Amino acid sequence: MNTSERFKNKHVLITGGARGIGFAVAKHFAREGAIISILDFSRELLDRSMKELARITQEVYPYHVDVSQRLAVNDAVSAAENIQPVDILINNVGVAFETPFLHIEESEWKKVLDINLSGMFYVAQSVCRFMAGRKKGVVVNMAS
Repeated sequence: MNTSERFKNKHVLITGGARGIGFAVAKHFAREGAIISILDFSRELLDRSMKELARITQEVYPYHVDVSQRLAVNDAVSAAENIQPVDILINNVGVAFETPFLHIEESEWKKVLDINLSGMFYVAQSVCRFMAGRKKGVVVNMAS
């Protein structure tokens, strides 16, 4: 069912890959022959996305992770690396405010920063430690 083999045997790790843009990216890479690892906070969405991706490839691995937790990120990245070294990181995770701007509380502000900034940093740093040792790899950070 692959449209090509352009990314055959390349391992792509996608944060926030169980929904939206991240899921679309996961499907694209899967169709191109890549091994897919997805980090996402929602176990329900991970399960649903795995079922759909399994129609494209058997090389898909879910990780239920809160990217704002550095140790959990390190564990998930190490597990993904044990499957096969990660060649490409698509750092797509992000959340938006649910509250109108003038009513945002400090706790909500900190949550958004923890996920959108710290989470992206934790994942990139963890993956890049492995990539640096190999002297190769690609990191794509997405933001809005």
